[in-house]
Amino acid sequence: MSSLLGIWIFTAVIYQGHLMDPPNPNLHLYYTFMSETRNEIYYYRDDEKGSCKRWADYSANEQSIEQTVVEVDPMNMDSCSNDSDMLMNSHSLVKYEITNDQLHLHLPLGEEEIVYIFSKTQ
Repeated sequence: MSSLLGIWIFTAVIYQGHLMDPPNPNLHLYYTFMSETRNEIYYYRDDEKGSCKRWADYSANEQSIEQTVVEVDPMNMDSCSNDSDMLMNSHSLVKYEITNDQLHLHLPLGEEEIVYIFSKTQ
């Protein structure tokens, strides 16, 4: 889906129907769709040394993104392994939509759902 291509930055969440700032203001999270089949997630926190980065092969339709992690940056900080999306061969299927130039990812949060909102930077 060409509408996904580009760099998206995490800017807000919707939780229990309420639009809120990201829970950690020190977190900088980028979701980059480099091509029609490859994406990257990269994040770091202002108050920590190091970062986490991984690449996945993905396919998307109008409703969901299905992806499998195919490469993890060997320079990732140790805590990255606590994030299931930073593990080799991790597979996910995520519902999404693009609304007003924002990418909304619907993610499970226990028995509830949280929507991560990303704004396109380019």
